Amino acid sequence: MNRLARGMSFLVALSLLLTACGRGSTAPPTPGSENTTVSPAEPKPEIKPADPKPTEPEKPFTPAVAVSAGVESDLTELNDEFGDPATLANWVELAAVEGHQSWIETLDVNKSSEGHMYLVPYLSSWFQDFRGVFLFKEVTGDFDVVTRVMTTGKQTNVPTGFYSVGGVMARKPRGITMDTWLPNRENWTFIVTGRGDDGAPAGPEGAQFETKSTTDSRSNVSITPSKPGWMELRLIRIGPSFSLLYRYDGDTDWQISRRYTRTDMPQTLQVGLNAYSRPQLISSPKEHMLDPDKKPGDAVIRFDYIRFQRPQVPDTLKDRATKLTDAELLTILNGSH
Repeated sequence: MNRLARGMSFLVALSLLLTACGRGSTAPPTPGSENTTVSPAEPKPEIKPADPKPTEPEKPFTPAVAVSAGVESDLTELNDEFGDPATLANWVELAAVEGHQSWIETLDVNKSSEGHMYLVPYLSSWFQDFRGVFLFKEVTGDFDVVTRVMTTGKQTNVPTGFYSVGGVMARKPRGITMDTWLPNRENWTFIVTGRGDDGAPAGPEGAQFETKSTTDSRSNVSITPSKPGWMELRLIRIGPSFSLLYRYDGDTDWQISRRYTRTDMPQTLQVGLNAYSRPQLISSPKEHMLDPDKKPGDAVIRFDYIRFQRPQVPDTLKDRATKLTDAELLTILNGSH
């Protein structure tokens, strides 16, 4: 056999050998060249999960050093000590902005009650789509607001009419008028004191807190016992976390009323003071908001001050604010305000 013939024989043998070795296998498809599916009749191979990695034991909670409460905040310009009647002009009334009836019977600063904002609402309500009184300032981002407040009746230490209250509130702006108003669009959260529901637990003389979170006009309401007299109410926003607290005069530590997670709230909210007195509501919300027939209620609210600041919470904890336990949150908050 000559040299050319031997070379041809070698190539043929090599080709046969490679074919035999590669039989039953195919080269992987080029990514994106075809869609691969698994036949339902063909069982998938069982994949045993890898052993989980050991988790580190949870460390006991120790708050980092917070910024001193005395450090100036960009929100302090919103503060009001209610010693100067002229500061009333710094507050925006929701009724004037959205064009509905004002439910204010009496409102003044350092006049009817020295050193206080003095507010008496007509019959009204912050419930579902109904409106009461709301005086606010716009706040963008996280905030920590405290007001010292006392809610009485016109002749009694506690209002006689149920749902006659005042306190602090944060609301999602709507940018509407009554011509463009639609139902089921109210979003807010607040803590107020006075008299709530007669069927709920109450403190001395029927005093109660009402803490509420309302989403698209549906409310999550809590009524708990309170006390007559002066106290502080506090509303804190850290991202989607809203905490509502109270502290009676003479106490040093805050108590948590409720905490809510509100991922629907925008960066800018209306934050301020609310009040209402609601023995009964007969009309629909919109009819009520436009009704010129105002009826007196039995709530008198005095605000001694309202003070704004950024939350004095370490940045390392802000990302998990919604996951902090009540005890962890109070450990931080009782060192500020």
